[in-house]
Parts: sequence; structure tokens; C-alpha cells
Amino acid sequence: MQTGDRPQWLANVYFILLLLVITTLIISWFNVNSYFIIILMGCLFVTEKPLEKLRTVFSNKLFLGYFALGLVELAGMLYTDNMKTGWRNVESKATLVAIPFILLAGPFRGKENFKRIMTAYCLLLFAISFTCLCMAMVNYLETRQAEALFYHDLVSPLKQNAIVFTLFVLAALLYLLSQNLYFGDQYRPGRVWRTLLIIYFIAYIILLASKLLLFVLPVILVAYLLQRYPAKKRMKPILAASLVFTP
Repeated sequence: MQTGDRPQWLANVYFILLLLVITTLIISWFNVNSYFIIILMGCLFVTEKPLEKLRTVFSNKLFLGYFALGLVELAGMLYTDNMKTGWRNVESKATLVAIPFILLAGPFRGKENFKRIMTAYCLLLFAISFTCLCMAMVNYLETRQAEALFYHDLVSPLKQNAIVFTLFVLAALLYLLSQNLYFGDQYRPGRVWRTLLIIYFIAYIILLASKLLLFVLPVILVAYLLQRYPAKKRMKPILAASLVFTP
């Protein structure tokens, strides 16, 4: 990670806190997630230049979109009969605002930092999703109910919505389709891991069985294959991909 005038240990602390924020978001520990966000943002405001960072953040149009979404969710609290559920929704949306804020305000900008963060994200998501899959397999062997391996039941240990979790997986897949892992540019094992993770995340999206994402996924894969392969070599991989998604 590029540290500039910042001590290396401080940059490592920022990075670990960011991973903790992302991890607690994925596993829907929103209370703990809020604590890590507060700690990380407090560190940023103490060690960075807060006014300069605020100008940088609020000049970013994509962040303003996230911020507007958070305000809309907060305004919805005025019309809810269930404050507990409403506040839980606000917490989840607030995290989706806080993470872009942290990425823009913190020492995380630059291509190398982006690859480092996304590589860690992909590996975290693999570990969490594989744990859920193992627990689902155990549940299936005990009950012989195939539903244990699909949709909401698959991610029920996380108390996470299957559609939301599918979006997490899709984000990792889109990154892997576009770039190598942080350790994968020069070493063959890194490229092998990238390929295995792509296959794994595609299979996981199928298990999650979100109808919208099952429609989007073939479109993404076909676009990737059209970009990846020259015209003369496109038909075989495209046909193979179409067979996978044929009912």
C-alpha cells in the first residue's frame, strides 16, 4: 500500500480496519460493523486532513448517489411502524455509504491499493461463502431436504438476504473477470486461483438462485467472452456457457 508520509504500521491498521468493516457487512453484524466504521473514520479525521478529504468525497458523483440513497432510507424511518426493522435497514444502507466515504477519504486510492483491497475481498467472500456451503451440506445430510443448499437457506447462518449476498458475489466475480488477483500478475498460481474463484462464484450465484442475477450473469459472461476471445475462437466458449444456463 502506498503510504506517502504515513508510517507503514498506520497504513496496515487502516487496511485491517477496512477489512473488518467489509467482513462485518457481509455477515450482517451491523452493530459491530458500526463500531469499526466509527473507529476507522475517527482515525482518518485525526491523522488525515479532514476538510480537504470532505471536499474530495463530496465532489465524487458516485458517492453523492450513495449518499442520496442513505438519506432516502433515513427519511423512510418517519413512515415506519416497526422502528427496529427500519433502523436495521438504515444501518445496512449507512454502511454502503460509509465504505465509499472511507475509500475516498482514506489512504486507499490508486490501482495497486484497489487490487489489494479487492483481492482481500474475494478471499474473504470465498471463506465466508464456503463456510455457509459446508453448513448447508451438513444440514442437507441430516434432513435430506434439497432446499438447504439453495437461496435463503444457503446463507441463513449469516442472517443475510440471499439477493444481497448474490450482489456481494457478483461484485467479486466482476472484478475477477476484469483483473488478476493482487498476487496473480507474475505467478501462475495466482492465475489458477483466479480461474478457480471465477468458476466457484458462478456456481454460487446459481445456488443462490436469484432470478434477476441469473438473467444478468449470462449477459456478463457473454460480454466477457466476446472481449476475451478473438472472433474465430468465440463460438466454443460461448456455446459452452449457453449450455450451462440452458434450463
